[in-house]
Order: sequence, then structure tokens, then C-alpha cells
Amino acid sequence: MPIEIQMLVCAVALLVVIILIQATAGVFQMGPMKALGNRDDVPPLTGWAARTQRCEDNQIVSLVLFAPLVLATVLLKQADQWSALGSTVYLYARVAYAVCYLIGIPFLRTLSWAVGMAGIALVGYSLYV
Repeated sequence: MPIEIQMLVCAVALLVVIILIQATAGVFQMGPMKALGNRDDVPPLTGWAARTQRCEDNQIVSLVLFAPLVLATVLLKQADQWSALGSTVYLYARVAYAVCYLIGIPFLRTLSWAVGMAGIALVGYSLYV
């Protein structure tokens, strides 16, 4: 399996972990009865639970950018050292981003987000070299 696909699979696994953390935070904030119900009258999440939701949303958005580039790179047989480096950088940066976001480290969170975007750019670069 190409390293780019391995990193994509790991990025999806990271999203699953973030979803589980977010769901758990939501249950703790709203209580199990509301979480198990229809959620018609659930108040918005606040504090850490809201932060977990933003972290989840951001991971989904980044995957929307990353996944098509990885798939195009591999399917078009354009995978090279840049796409391998970019996909690896992306994954590690996204792990750092999630940790920084969830524990509340603002500057490092932004830096890891930017590094993850650079990883996406490197994968995209492979399509044009």
C-alpha cells in the first residue's frame, strides 16, 4: 500500500478518535438522556465540549482537501517523494493540531494547522511535477 494511502487511512482513524472524544464530551455536558434522545431541544455545546466539536469540524474540512489529492496522486501514478513527505507531514501535523486544540494551546495549534496545510500543498505539488 502506498505511504500516501496509509497516511490517509491514519487520518481517517484520527477523525474517528476525535469523533469519539467529541461524542463523549457532548454526553458529559448534556447528560445521557438528552444525548440518547432526538436532540430536538439540546442547547449549544460550550467550553471544552464546543472545542471538541470545532476540532472535529476542522479535521473534516482538512480531509476534504487532503483525500482527493492523495487519491488523484496515487491513481494517476504521480506519487513521489514529495507526496510521501507531504502526506506524512500532514498526518503528524494533524495529530499535533488535535492535541493542541483539545488541550488548549493556541499558538502551537495554529502552527500545526499551517504545517498540515503545507503537507497538503506538497501532495498537490506531486500532481504537477
